[in-house]
Amino acid sequence: MEKRPLGFIGAMFFTIMVVLSRFGFEKSLYILPVFLAAVFLVFLKQKRLRFFTVVTSSVLCACIIFYVADTDYKTKAEYFSGENISVEGVICERPYFDGEGYVFCVKTDKINSDDVSMKILVKSRTLPEKALLYNKISFNAELFKTESAINKADNIVLTGYCDNHSLEACENNSKPLNYYLLSYKYKLVDNIYSFVPNDVGAFIAGITFGEKDLLSDTTSHNFRITGTSHILVVSGLHTAIWSGALYWFLKKFLSERKSSLVSIIFLLVYMAFTGFTPSVVRAGVMMILNYSAKISGEIPDSLNTTGFAALVLTIINPFSVYNVGTVFSFACVFGILLGNKFVYPSLNKQILRIKVKTIRTAVSFIVSTVFISLSAQVFTFPVSVLYNIDFSFISIIGNFFVSIFTTVAMVCGGIGSVFLLYAPDFIVTKLIFGTSIIFSRIILHITEKLSVLDKFYVNVTTMENYIFLILAGIILFLLAFATFSIKKKSAAFSLFLIPIFFISNFIPSVYRQIYVDFAVMDVGQGLCVTFTNNGETVMLGCGTDSYYPLNNIYNYLELRNVDKIKALYLPVDSGAKLVASARKISEDYVVESAVTSSEYKFSFVCDNVTSADHVVAEYFQGKLKIDYHTYEKCSFALAEIGQTRILINFYGNLKNEYLPQSCINPDIYVTMNADSYKTDFSATKEYILSAYYEEYIPENADNIHITKYDSEYIKAIKY
Repeated sequence: MEKRPLGFIGAMFFTIMVVLSRFGFEKSLYILPVFLAAVFLVFLKQKRLRFFTVVTSSVLCACIIFYVADTDYKTKAEYFSGENISVEGVICERPYFDGEGYVFCVKTDKINSDDVSMKILVKSRTLPEKALLYNKISFNAELFKTESAINKADNIVLTGYCDNHSLEACENNSKPLNYYLLSYKYKLVDNIYSFVPNDVGAFIAGITFGEKDLLSDTTSHNFRITGTSHILVVSGLHTAIWSGALYWFLKKFLSERKSSLVSIIFLLVYMAFTGFTPSVVRAGVMMILNYSAKISGEIPDSLNTTGFAALVLTIINPFSVYNVGTVFSFACVFGILLGNKFVYPSLNKQILRIKVKTIRTAVSFIVSTVFISLSAQVFTFPVSVLYNIDFSFISIIGNFFVSIFTTVAMVCGGIGSVFLLYAPDFIVTKLIFGTSIIFSRIILHITEKLSVLDKFYVNVTTMENYIFLILAGIILFLLAFATFSIKKKSAAFSLFLIPIFFISNFIPSVYRQIYVDFAVMDVGQGLCVTFTNNGETVMLGCGTDSYYPLNNIYNYLELRNVDKIKALYLPVDSGAKLVASARKISEDYVVESAVTSSEYKFSFVCDNVTSADHVVAEYFQGKLKIDYHTYEKCSFALAEIGQTRILINFYGNLKNEYLPQSCINPDIYVTMNADSYKTDFSATKEYILSAYYEEYIPENADNIHITKYDSEYIKAIKY
């Protein structure tokens, strides 16, 4: 810590922000004192109690900064949520069409004629001609709180739909400097894709400018399976390659100081060019500090600069930790830096013993590439578990092969895109951009072939409390690690990598045995309730056939790595609107069985369809029991997982006289119908509602969740 104070404080700040964002203040009140007590014992043994003051101060400052930002965010969200308001502001991101409507992000100037500044995400069916990046816009909209972590990471407070008749846009004469940089980037991206309108062009646009949305779903999935999707997002890799190449080129003509100064200016422009994405800011700050050290004649320390970058990023935007890519970025960097500092030197000594230069170079390249990928994988695995995302266990293989070609494809794609814009027929353009096309095709081919190993791409969801223990263990290890001698450091770090990797693997397997994931999704008209265990799911309801229901359902199934639907329950109203997505789902997923009322038989879903007004079935080796009922005016189901009973009301006014005794006073009550909110179960404390009708919520309800406008409710229930 004495040698790397910024690295230590920055890592501490960043970790506390992650804890607060994942566990909230209530749980953190229990977690943080235990953490501080453990840190105190470590420093007490080392007789360095002044460091404990630094740690305590860091924790306190991080909590205050996060609390202030979170309070301001929630105050705005609560005040304007559910209101139909008038908005005036500036479009701060390029609008796009999502298949059903136009989506645009607005930085507000006025709300209901009052000066209010915040970011909102709005959707409309039409878009004025002048609704362009950084132009002014005004409209009326009904806005709601956003539950999306990605939105919160971008400080988007509210989302909703605007009144198309009130939508007006006009030219803004005071556009910021980064508007011109972003506009130029989009111009290059559009030109690339118009020249190569397929996955190759989309891939070049992705690795060069981070615009990965143009890729087909199949290709994007291939990159996720192989653990190489990070190359499609502008990150530290891109920043390092571009600034490093520029510095190397300038050094041939200028002094080290002048080359460093120009590189710093380039990094500032590049951060604005990419929209100040967190991963680029992290890498940019690190490299600016490195170049500044060269200007002043100092030796830069990578751990210090990484910690300082974490400190800057979390102070400027505490919500950046909601972006899993940001956390992944820092976890990768810390893992690689620690590995290179304390483990790789020992490996390199063994490599240097190889006498044949050609073999030694080849072995050095293979070992260093694999080691970097392994170090990053070990430190990012707990992040995958903590943020409930899939993890690729073949990413070491994927990154090894892809990394060989990525740099050439990216550099040639970036330089070639500029030539392509101004001189598309020039021979140099064809040579440079053609090289990028060739290497891009090779990368796409490699990921396609490796994607057959999809069994190694799994969901690693686990219990958050256990993951926090792993993260706390990492921190405490690093604290103790700082006091070791060089020999002890190498041995301790090597021994540390093995248990942390196996423990992280063990916890998900235990989780899958004793937990079932319960989720409720907004699907427009109706409900979609899913129960998922070990890659299989039981789905109750699927909503209408519009874009949003399917998008929400598919995103969730993909997140849980589901490839098979054990049973699809279809509660049917008079118009059959609540099951209109069933046909599309049956085309895209294997559906083993379907259940509906005696009035209907949807043979198109699958061969095994049960038509009955009362069905009782068990799934996941008896972990889940479904008791399904259909009456003339209502349809409901009781789901039992261990000791937890969940009553799901699909439609109609559910009255107590319809309910069997087993359904009275469930632990969780899920409903989509406004009238049925009046149903008052005295012992039920958790309500999940598909719309917001405050007057209908029972007074005794302590725990209320609203699923509306793309939001979802997810809970792990112990068997």
